[in-house]
Formats: sequence, structure tokens, C-alpha cells
Amino acid sequence: MQGDMAAVANAPATTEPLLKIRELDKHFGAVQALYHVDLDLPPGKVTALCGDNGAGKSVLTKCIAG
Repeated sequence: MQGDMAAVANAPATTEPLLKIRELDKHFGAVQALYHVDLDLPPGKVTALCGDNGAGKSVLTKCIAG
């Protein structure tokens, strides 16, 4: 088990994110759900998406998923 952990710890660090989103907008008719969203998801990190009800978390997730 320690060998696996050492391999992960010694993996070369990359500065390129796994996912990069820039200036994402989403409209539903006159309702603007997302406005100029920027998001970077770095490799090897746990990322959480948090916000109030109606903040656009589900809309953003659906845009990413397609």
C-alpha cells in the first residue's frame, strides 16, 4: 500500500487543469442562470460546488456534463 501512495506522491505535478471553463453564460429565455463563470478543476484535488438555492449549481453541473 505504501508503494502505491509513494507513486502518487511522486507523480509529476502539472499546472494544466483537467477542466478549464471560461466566460460560461446560460440563459433560459429572459432568465440568466449563469453569468461569466470561470472554473478550473486541478488534477489530484477534491473540488466542491457549494451555494445557496437557486445559485446555479445544477445548471453548471449540467453544462459540464452536456
